[in-house]
Amino acid sequence: MNEYEGMRVRMQQMADEPPRILIFSIEEFFFLIMCMAVGGLFDLMLPGMILGLAIGKIFRKLQEGAMPGLLLHLGWWLGIITFKGNFPIGLVREINQL
Repeated sequence: MNEYEGMRVRMQQMADEPPRILIFSIEEFFFLIMCMAVGGLFDLMLPGMILGLAIGKIFRKLQEGAMPGLLLHLGWWLGIITFKGNFPIGLVREINQL
């Protein structure tokens, strides 16, 4: 008998799906929070939230033909974020192995 037999494993519903926060993808949530923050600085929180939702919806439509996680990938490529040691930093354009 295999030691892993009978174990329950929790998996994402879709393997290609980017992480979600509430009902938003991580990219849509980023636009919402950023627009709310900028709107809050100018005492325009509600218009900022509406603008963030609109930009998120437009981004979702643009992303339908592109790969999932486009904004995360762009952030990694620019060296802004890392993926917990799974990949080297995105600023390294060439890896030479001996």
